[in-house]
Amino acid sequence: VAQDPRITTIVLGEGEHKIDGNLNSYMALEISSAINIVGDKGVPKSEIVVVGGIMFDKGIPGNCHLEHLTLRQAKYHGVAGWSSFTMEDVLVEQCGSCGVLAWGPDVVCRFTNVEVRQCGQSGVYASYVASITLIGAKTTVHHNCTKGEEGEYGLHVAWHRSTLQLVAPLTKEQVATDNGGGGNWGAKYGGDFNQIKTIETAAISSSSAHVGETKSIH
Repeated sequence: VAQDPRITTIVLGEGEHKIDGNLNSYMALEISSAINIVGDKGVPKSEIVVVGGIMFDKGIPGNCHLEHLTLRQAKYHGVAGWSSFTMEDVLVEQCGSCGVLAWGPDVVCRFTNVEVRQCGQSGVYASYVASITLIGAKTTVHHNCTKGEEGEYGLHVAWHRSTLQLVAPLTKEQVATDNGGGGNWGAKYGGDFNQIKTIETAAISSSSAHVGETKSIH
């Protein structure tokens, strides 16, 4: 995809898609250009499994998008973004560190009907002025912080201008349940748990507009 601008989408079929652990120190698939990675809609997402993590590099123009797949057993973070990205109908589970991490002042993320569970540290983490918006009745963050660290939470913000917003009727009480560590939601490094709040609309900056499909690789 990085080499051919006509290709914007990779479609994953049924099976386990294992990420090469020798790629980098994060043992994750490192992405440096706008891309859609989408599971085949004719197959349940439970049968489209990426084993390992995905990392979006800093400074990617446009938006990266994950849809209709399962991410499992990343050594570190399940999905980590230093650029804006979106997810829809994605399950992230059993990761060694955070389930989903967004980091940086220009990082604006929107997750629709995403489930994050059984990760070692925080479930969904917005840090260093990143913004995350959660949407959809199937959104849930549960049974994370399995390492028991007090500074980790189901829903987590760090620094004073990071935000983690839930679009009504979602509430943090509804979405984040049965997380260990410091609990279902919290903040550190000058952040405040009031930065985790319900909003009425799903407004998101144009920097995270969905990248249109023009050509796909199956």
